[in-house]
Amino acid sequence: MANGIAEKDWKTFKDLHPVVLERFFQKVLAEIRSVILEKDKDGREQFWAAYELMNERRKEAARIFDDFRRSTAILQLAMMCVQGLVLEEEMGRFSAEAREAVARYRGIQAGPA
Repeated sequence: MANGIAEKDWKTFKDLHPVVLERFFQKVLAEIRSVILEKDKDGREQFWAAYELMNERRKEAARIFDDFRRSTAILQLAMMCVQGLVLEEEMGRFSAEAREAVARYRGIQAGPA
């Protein structure tokens, strides 16, 4: 994996990327719906809460999904997994080497116990 990811895993990642991106946005839209339907907030509070949430998620989306390159695929895949966006059966499509690399990144992101 001198270039970051094996060819077969890169193809799998390229196929999975738009699926996971759509899953991310559906999750964000559900969060926004929840915020704007809060009965204990007035319209102004709902608006600003939704705005702040969208701004946070925009930055998160950029961090996870932008810089789409073979050399960053494992890191991006790890971030997608941390967010719970990749299903177990989808991870099973990757090689053992790629899954181990993702697990190492996830361990680093989690930090010391």
